[in-house]
Amino acid sequence: MKIGIEEEFIVVDPETLFYTPGVFRLATGLVYRDSSYVRKCSIELPWHSGSFGDILQNLGMAFSVFEIKTDPYEDIDRLKNELSHHRKNLADVARDNHLMVLPTGLHPLYSPDCLIPDNCAAMHVHVDYHADVFDRLFAKIPFLISISANSPFIKGKPGVLSNRMNYSPHIGIPKDQYRRRSDLIHNTYFDTVEVRMLDSQITVNDSIGLASIIKAIAEQEGSCRKLNPEDYKVQRQKAISGASLNCLIPPEEYEKIRHYNEYTKQFLEERTGSEWQLTIFDKYNLSSVIVSLWESFSADKRTITPSDAPISNDNPSLSDLLFLIPYFPFFVIDKYTKYRHDMMSVSKLIVSRAKKNLFNH
Repeated sequence: MKIGIEEEFIVVDPETLFYTPGVFRLATGLVYRDSSYVRKCSIELPWHSGSFGDILQNLGMAFSVFEIKTDPYEDIDRLKNELSHHRKNLADVARDNHLMVLPTGLHPLYSPDCLIPDNCAAMHVHVDYHADVFDRLFAKIPFLISISANSPFIKGKPGVLSNRMNYSPHIGIPKDQYRRRSDLIHNTYFDTVEVRMLDSQITVNDSIGLASIIKAIAEQEGSCRKLNPEDYKVQRQKAISGASLNCLIPPEEYEKIRHYNEYTKQFLEERTGSEWQLTIFDKYNLSSVIVSLWESFSADKRTITPSDAPISNDNPSLSDLLFLIPYFPFFVIDKYTKYRHDMMSVSKLIVSRAKKNLFNH
């Protein structure tokens, strides 16, 4: 079974430690290194902001989430090699452009009152589509939320373990497997099951461990216990709040997943990203959390770096938007192609269901 990863990261200014619209500089630097990044990297555009005025007033937050994608692989080690390559390139380009990249679901100062709600970062995992695979993964989404939690702060204070799950406009309780704003979807563009509700992870091994767990669940044989919508809603909220894994997955299934490969074992023995961030916050401060996230991304290992640097939310210069000009057409075409395909697939599904109901009556 093939598996691929999309990773989003939050871009911040090393002087203010706050959001900055550096995504266009990163795209420029990466494409200059390798032209394949035109299709391998993507910028989260502020689709859900209130108005153009809101974007200008919150410029740093509007263009501060950067995404890198891998090809699909059956071999986990090949997937790891590509992911490592992309993360190293991204760290190098960020350093060259005086930027920091945070591998976390939300900036620690994220506010739910923000007019730009798109500035949260996720990890999306794709596996080959099959109806049974969709059902198996759907039943394990609360478990996956719990182990992938990596956004413990809201407005600079500890909240639930995955605050992003409560505020991201891109996810939610699935009402239809083709609806994009869901925790889990059938991505008709790639014909994959896409797991969408994971927080971005700190290191390559964290991401690969989480992807391996999803692959292990997808490859399980036999039927699975299906969650009805109400049970799913209850378990989802428990997972967001940090419930014990015993409430979310039977012990025997947990052990099978844990022993799937070396990456799953290592990942499940490690503290979640949220627990790690909270440890730094308790011992030092919020600045240390932000700097430690960047140093960990840059070194590709969890690294605690104390810092007393002040955090400022000064709005950055409009000059960063100049980097948008040469690449905007590529990103717009890429997104248009994907969403147009999704809309056509959903339209065909609606028409086929309508015909079926008509003939049945």
